[in-house]
Amino acid sequence: MTDPLRIRRPERVPALREAAAVAVVAIPVGAFLFLLLTGRPLHLPGRATNLLAHALLLLVPLVWAAPLLPRRLELVGEPGELLVASTHLRELGTSWWQSVLVWPAPLLGVVVLAEAAAGGLLGPNEALATPAWDALLTFLLVFALAVFYANGFLQRHEVRLVPEGLRVGLPHFVPWESIERMAPRPDGWALHHRVNPCAPFVVIRFRDDEARERLAREIERRDVLVKEGSCASFHLARAGLALAALILLASGGLAWRSGLHGGLVVLAVFLAGIAGTLAVERLRGLAGVQTLKPVVEGKEESP
Repeated sequence: MTDPLRIRRPERVPALREAAAVAVVAIPVGAFLFLLLTGRPLHLPGRATNLLAHALLLLVPLVWAAPLLPRRLELVGEPGELLVASTHLRELGTSWWQSVLVWPAPLLGVVVLAEAAAGGLLGPNEALATPAWDALLTFLLVFALAVFYANGFLQRHEVRLVPEGLRVGLPHFVPWESIERMAPRPDGWALHHRVNPCAPFVVIRFRDDEARERLAREIERRDVLVKEGSCASFHLARAGLALAALILLASGGLAWRSGLHGGLVVLAVFLAGIAGTLAVERLRGLAGVQTLKPVVEGKEESP
């Protein structure tokens, strides 16, 4: 059995950057506490400063999210031969069905924000007065969605070849005997796991002919079944997921247009998408795929 991946602990952030981060966090927190305790809305007398304050309502949570964005990890030891590295965003053309249920929330959020921005820009300065709780909800939603979608769509995923099988991403390991079949594609391979042979566990798209040939030789050497195509039920399931995403988006839009709070509707659509995605992962049988928890090594360096 192969060993878990070993990751080098990142260096500690310098003290000056830590102090700057504290300031970036403390100032908005203090501002929100002031507004909530005094019962005042987010509203400034000058139109330019008012627009700036509302722009910061969207920009500051993105700054908060920046330290939590995905970054490339440094592996130590012998993690295996790297075959391909990619992100979910780059592979969206083939793996869209895995995340389609979480698309409606940001799409609806953009529409809600666009209408609010249009009203603020075209209307009088008083139209920009935002209740403190609404401003806080917007701030937290932008922060949470930025962290979630950046890590979900931009996180680097690697497929590595080891003697015992294939490492897929950080935690998953697929032994050769757990592969039901490998389906050839024009740009690579679709790996079908025994826990759910109908749906591909991962699609490996190569940009390097040498790596592609290396995996093909290993597949042949390990006598792994090679068979084209997917089950008809898989294609029906993908169509159903696309339809469910459209229904979720339309339901959220109707709820918002009926007078419900836009931020709360976006939050509800987001949570519904998360619940649906978790259900899809359960149906895919991901819980039955072997996982190896990575080991973090090394010590933080002093600032």
